[in-house]
Amino acid sequence: MTPNAATRRIGQALLAALAVAMLAGAGEGAIELAPRLGVPAAARWIWYPEGEPARSAPAQSRYFRATVDLGAGEAIERAWWIYTGDDSAAAWVNATALGRKQGGWNRFQSFDVARLLRPGRNVLAVEVQNGTGPAGLLGWLCVRRGGKTQVIAPTAGAWKASREGPPGWTKVAFDDSAWPAARVLGPMGIAPWGHDIDGPGGVAPDVPAREATGSVSPEQARKLIEADWIAQAFGQPTPHRSLREVAWARSLADRLAKMKGAAAREVFAAELAELDRLEARLKTLGADEESEAAAELYLAVRRVKRTVTFRNPLLDFDKLLLADTPAYAGKHESAHRNGYHYGSRGGSRLVVLEGLRPDGRERDLLPADAGYLMRMDLSFEADRVVFSLKPPDQPSFRLYEIGVDGHGLRQLTNSPYDDMDPIYLPDGHILFSTSRGHTYVRCLPPSASTVLARCDADGRNIVILSRNNEPDYTPALTNDGRVLYTRWEYTERPLWRLQKLWTINPDGTGEAVYWGNSSQYPDMLWEARQSPRSGRVFFAGVGHHDVMTGVIGVLDVDRGREWPEGIAKVTAELRWTESGDDGANNPIASGDYHQAGPAWSYRCPWPLGEEDFLVSAARTPKDPFLLYVMDVHGNRELIYAGRHDAWYARPLRSRARPPIVPERVTWPRAGEPAGSGVLFSPNVYAGTTLPPGKAKFLRVIQMDAKTYTTPYKSWRHSGPAISIIQEDGVKRILGTAPIQPDGSVAFEAPAGAALHFQLLDADQRCLQLMRSFTGVMPGETRGCLGCHSLHSVSPQPAQALALRRAPSKLTPPPWGANVSISYERFCQPVLDKHCGRCHQGKGKGRAKLDLTLRGGVAERGIEDPALLPFKEPYLTLVGQAWGGPKPAGKGTALGLAGCLNVEVHHRYGPLEPMTMLSSTSRLIRWVTDGKHNNVRIEGEDLLRLIAWVDCNCVYRGDEEVRRIPDPPAGSRYPVPMVTRTAPRIDRLQPVNDPR
Repeated sequence: MTPNAATRRIGQALLAALAVAMLAGAGEGAIELAPRLGVPAAARWIWYPEGEPARSAPAQSRYFRATVDLGAGEAIERAWWIYTGDDSAAAWVNATALGRKQGGWNRFQSFDVARLLRPGRNVLAVEVQNGTGPAGLLGWLCVRRGGKTQVIAPTAGAWKASREGPPGWTKVAFDDSAWPAARVLGPMGIAPWGHDIDGPGGVAPDVPAREATGSVSPEQARKLIEADWIAQAFGQPTPHRSLREVAWARSLADRLAKMKGAAAREVFAAELAELDRLEARLKTLGADEESEAAAELYLAVRRVKRTVTFRNPLLDFDKLLLADTPAYAGKHESAHRNGYHYGSRGGSRLVVLEGLRPDGRERDLLPADAGYLMRMDLSFEADRVVFSLKPPDQPSFRLYEIGVDGHGLRQLTNSPYDDMDPIYLPDGHILFSTSRGHTYVRCLPPSASTVLARCDADGRNIVILSRNNEPDYTPALTNDGRVLYTRWEYTERPLWRLQKLWTINPDGTGEAVYWGNSSQYPDMLWEARQSPRSGRVFFAGVGHHDVMTGVIGVLDVDRGREWPEGIAKVTAELRWTESGDDGANNPIASGDYHQAGPAWSYRCPWPLGEEDFLVSAARTPKDPFLLYVMDVHGNRELIYAGRHDAWYARPLRSRARPPIVPERVTWPRAGEPAGSGVLFSPNVYAGTTLPPGKAKFLRVIQMDAKTYTTPYKSWRHSGPAISIIQEDGVKRILGTAPIQPDGSVAFEAPAGAALHFQLLDADQRCLQLMRSFTGVMPGETRGCLGCHSLHSVSPQPAQALALRRAPSKLTPPPWGANVSISYERFCQPVLDKHCGRCHQGKGKGRAKLDLTLRGGVAERGIEDPALLPFKEPYLTLVGQAWGGPKPAGKGTALGLAGCLNVEVHHRYGPLEPMTMLSSTSRLIRWVTDGKHNNVRIEGEDLLRLIAWVDCNCVYRGDEEVRRIPDPPAGSRYPVPMVTRTAPRIDRLQPVNDPR
């Protein structure tokens, strides 16, 4: 890729602190540093020996290795691998992957590798992928021992190169003697790359931390702020960087003045005059001069910029509420929320900060050693705080409330289940997430799911609002009184990327997609909050397996509700966590964004307006999260450094109470069953390519809540396993409703259940399926439009035929609506009856397809062979599954059932009609068209086969699960994890905890 001819020289130096350490260690074994950029003079651009790589190289990957002998000297204190590659690259140290390099070739990136290095022989391995044009690799290893830093193994002729990356090539023991030496292209600065490379994204200078106890003095605050400024310059406060800061400060002043309806020279006359004076002095120095004078001028510019920042009219408050708390017990999106992981962990503080600066007055509202704090909310009047806390001597998170004056502490909930994420509702209720549904994540069996619930202001009358089996996260109020939250789900879809945003009314009605239910990017939208002055939503993009690493993004759903529409990344220096970026599809919120120093993670955004927000940020995984005020252009100023991590900050001031959404639920009394609701669609064909009139019925499938579980993964990610295709749930076909000639349908549906739908033809075969779930609350009537992608949009009923009559009652299947689907009860008996004569025993067809029930796959915790899952011929009928054993069958017998192999295909959006399940199943075709030995299966037997295929070939149902013995009781878990005796939870029954 050819760089821009105009050299940008952005963040051109490596960290001065690192360079100074290297120079201080110069001598035996050290390497002289190039004075311009802190790049080691011995580091060279290299490539595989072919053609003219600096001009053009094949659009392929090349592989590089260097052996490093660290001897047996002093222990390694710190170590970083710093590199860039044109166009993209990935690195390994001793066969441990560091991940792909973030950003393009014009940005160095560093990785902390101290834990990966060992005495003696080590190997650095890099794959560089060229897209087009020039290609090269430039990098080096920094190791600090005994207080001295050495530059080791800079890319040069000692590196080996290869066209291929054979098995084991990243390992120390790999023999690379046949690899040629890498071709040296030249030093940093050669064409076509020049000096147009940013500083590293992960190495930070040592910044002083606040003391573990006591308050912060003004002098300590000054040092903290100035050290942060130096870090924002990548440790290199050169005149070049200072002049850029002058430009950014002027731009900031212009923007803030416009917010006040004035010109910048009127509002910020003194500040702009001082910037003019400093700019003139800076221009008398060399652009890359490193001197005390240059550093002092940089700090002077930053003082002016900080003054401008805090004159933002949106910063019209001087108090904050925040949590100063240790890091989570784990990083997985659901596991870190399970109280049993925290043991006696504590140390959290619930802080009122008076003064938006590090030495502001702090008041801790919690008693000493109160426990571990997991989020809080401030009342509308700003006089009370509701929060989730796990006391050291209790097994779970509970809800508490306290006055902002530190008085009136009271406990609201008290159970072995986890209650967290509380928010005040406009009508006086408290909404929160809880594991009281007794459900467990399908792909992480020991992890209880926290789903949305509601209680009275005093913690009484707890009811679960959500129908989800997987967790709901971080709810927040929208400006119109709805609840915005993250919902993890994977109904007939891969389990990895669907942690997107939804809204729901405070009574549980009107659940609807907000953004991204068919989007792979970003991985997980979390901690989302709507700007109080617009509809824009700020969020942290975190990872399914890593909620600690965040990227700030912003949504404007008026511009779209699926990737890449309606979304933009704010912190442009980082790739979306875990999912990575979508190639060139990478919308950025601000075209003039600049990176303010090394960055690892941004979390907990609190929008103040369209472009300004509070945010917690950490430079590296070893650094604490600090609290900043930031804008979408990259300007950032330190507000607070805690004893631990500073999270969940918000202004401590009263706020407008959003409108109360009217109650629409007919709540059942204690002990009474909940009533039903009504679901309707004026046109099931909307959004599909199905010909009108093709669909005759709508099938309603309920997926049971997974109240059964094991304290371990018993097979693949399941526990216990339901399907070999995916981490599935128990399914029941509740029945069908007739579709009217105009495509409309209306039917009664049970309240509180997770429902998804299928459109059926006249033979009740699936034409289209909904790859998501919905449902109703008691007494709720709600509409759906089309299939899957728009299922939660409320349509206008117009004159739909189905709405001119009473809603249909579902017609149950012949076996009844309460019977769950399984292979051994639904499919195998039909095969035995109609196909066994040829394909079992001595039948002539057995050699080609053996339909004898036999075998089984070993599953942890199950000793009885009769209870084992995935017996043949199930494996053959389903075909090769993700991570599954090899089926016994071959040829055309494999995959005969026609399942939707979601974890193999990895598609998240809607599917084309008539491309899945029974509409394309060869098994269903063979048993119905009479062409296979004149076999024609009809009646209930055929419906059972179709039901099994259309429930995506599950193996177990509720009946099979409840034959599995309960796992041995574990003292670690406050709530027993059981299978045979799994409870059936009525989520709509009000619950009151013991006082």
